[in-house]
Amino acid sequence: MLLSQQTDVLLVGRLIVGVGVGLAMSSCTAWASDLKGPAGAATAGAVLTAGFAIGPFAGGAIALAGQPGIRVSFGVAAAIVVVAMVAAVVAAQRVGVTAPARVHGSARPAAARQGTGRALSWAIPLAPWVFASATLGFVAIPTRLHTGLAAPMAAGAAALIVNGVSGVIQVVARGGKWGPQAGTAGAVLAALGYVVSAAGPPTLSLPLGLPLLLVLGCASGLLLREGLIDLEAAAPQRLRGALTGMFYVVTYVGFGLPLILTMVGPAASALILAVMALLASATAISRAVRLRRDGHRQN
Repeated sequence: MLLSQQTDVLLVGRLIVGVGVGLAMSSCTAWASDLKGPAGAATAGAVLTAGFAIGPFAGGAIALAGQPGIRVSFGVAAAIVVVAMVAAVVAAQRVGVTAPARVHGSARPAAARQGTGRALSWAIPLAPWVFASATLGFVAIPTRLHTGLAAPMAAGAAALIVNGVSGVIQVVARGGKWGPQAGTAGAVLAALGYVVSAAGPPTLSLPLGLPLLLVLGCASGLLLREGLIDLEAAAPQRLRGALTGMFYVVTYVGFGLPLILTMVGPAASALILAVMALLASATAISRAVRLRRDGHRQN
């Protein structure tokens, strides 16, 4: 993409980057879980979210310089990836073969029963709302929120706000030891965000639009964190990477939401968001009920 900005070249570049992102997200999240248990999974999610926050904002700022800025943004991204790759190789050599995570120096608690079906049944219901909430906030909402900023900066600022809040809420949830019901709260916040988006006017004011971005960001962060920790708690260690990859596949379905809303028009968009609100509410209710009768995990 640095060498050419032709449509076909950009498409190929995006596909290659997508493969790399998928491999890195699933394997590194599983690795972090092996090293540090729930804390590792949560940290991986927070760092991932930080990249989603800083990347679009920095890219939008650099792209304001026009064509030279676009080339610089690709060059900076490529350089960061090279540095990250070298750091990962060095870290892998130092750590060596990882062992299953320990809790307070002992084996995993017996209450945290393991199995592929069990892990996916806890994590997958949260997955669709992770990036559906995030992309609704930093892709769809900015088109309805008039700030006076240039389009790249408006989208970048929205991404910084939504994903920044998403990362912060993950850190706060960890520090406050909110527990698995944080996933329930995330689904409730997602439903609230969809309802406000569906019922709101075509043009949103800042007093309405900004809190909406914060709600959607909190929803995305809590859902991502709890989904990853659910997998860490219930997935067999040897399958954790594959199951994490499956979780991320479902989360990425949410990236298609802005395109769908653009294609169907305002009336159908409101209906889609209303249905999503109902489904997210059902996710929250079912999780809350299940947690009352199933000792899935304690943190």
